[in-house]
This record gives sequence, structure tokens and C-alpha cells, in this order.
Amino acid sequence: ETYTPWNQSAMAAGQSKTIAPYDATYDYWLIDFMPPLMQATNRHRFHSQTQSRENKDSTVLANCWGTVFELLRLKDSSLQESSYLMMVPPDDILHTFEQHSEITSETQSGDILLISHHHGDRIYLDHSAVMIDDNIMFEKAGAGDAVPYRIVDMATMKKIWRPDVFDYQLRRPITDVALPHPNSFQSFKSIDTFPQTIIADTDPKNPSEQYYSIFPLPSLETQKGRAAFPKEVYDPAYFQSPQP
Repeated sequence: ETYTPWNQSAMAAGQSKTIAPYDATYDYWLIDFMPPLMQATNRHRFHSQTQSRENKDSTVLANCWGTVFELLRLKDSSLQESSYLMMVPPDDILHTFEQHSEITSETQSGDILLISHHHGDRIYLDHSAVMIDDNIMFEKAGAGDAVPYRIVDMATMKKIWRPDVFDYQLRRPITDVALPHPNSFQSFKSIDTFPQTIIADTDPKNPSEQYYSIFPLPSLETQKGRAAFPKEVYDPAYFQSPQP
């Protein structure tokens, strides 16, 4: 019962994809009780890819808060609903998280951990993760090519993001309030030639320019009893041509 908040509404509808069926001959791991997208990404890395279209290049990226957003958006979904690789500006995602969650002091599986810092009157989001219980969480450990999707404990998190430097805030998604589709973030910028994957190069002289990368992934499938992406997703060429 510890992890049922992940999929209470799905369980009520008889559509649970999270709770593993009991098999007395199987040695279960924690990941077996986690949402499908978490199962599919756990212990993998995503390397940024260049996509060419109409003589222009676009970069496919993924980062921590894009991962958290999709985990929460799809927590009650079936394997057939597609997920997205996402990287959108921190102000946009922070505003969305705040609209769809409430501050909480007691940890529940599925809560959001936001790590930020203040500069003047502004809050700058630095990192985010999804809580599994009060001591462990799931994260994409940054936006770099070498950082993994992983389960990590709070002690490790605090070594990387020191609480005497960064602010920690725990938030609980509002029940029955659905997160918007990833493509809704495109409304923040004018999109011309890249309807699915967008990047605006960051210019130090123009800080309003930010990275946007919104890339559709295929539906998950079951492999060896866990959710996984189809094998073509593990080929870099998959990301280097426009997806339908």
C-alpha cells in the first residue's frame, strides 16, 4: 500500500499498470511497483541528438523537470499513451508545477521535490525529482549526456544540492487536476518550422531566449515483465529524423 498513491485513480477504474501482479516465484524489485515510464527510463541515459529538417538543425534534449512532468502527467496512464522527452525553461515549468500542486510537509509517494535558489525577489528552479518515499526519489540527474535516470536517496541528493545553499520544497499534485499536454509549452514561443522539436539558442546577451525541446516517444511495451521502450528508441538514428 505504500506506493498506491501513484495510481489510485487508475485502480478505481480497473486500469492499474503500476502494481505488479503477485507471483510467488518472482523476486520483486522496487521498480516493479513504480509507474511504467519510470520503469522504462530507470538506469538509462539520454544523449542529446541533432535533428535536421528543412536545412535547419534542432537539438533533442531531456532534463530533470521535463522527466518529473511526464512522470506525473502519465502516472495513471496505460502503456499506449505516448510520453515526450522535454526540456523547457525553468520559469515555465515552475509556474506549471505551482498551479497543479500544493506545498506539503509530510512525504507521500508521488510528491514533487523542487530544489531552487533565490536571487533578489526571484526564485530560480535548479532541480526536481519525484518522491518514492520519505528517503528515496527518482530523478534524471541533470540535462547532460552522462547523467542517468535513477533512484537516489536523500543523503546523496543533499550532498549534490546542499541545503545550506539551495532551498527544498515538497509539493503534492492536486488530485484530479490533470497536467497540460507537453505541446502546451510551445505557446510560450512562436513555432514555425519545428512543430514537435524546438530549440531556441541561449544568448548571454538575450536571457529571454531559452531552450525548448519537446519530442514525442512511441508507446511503451512490456519486456521481461516491466515497461520498456521499443528497441528502435535505443538507436540514435531514431531521434535524428522527424517523427510522425
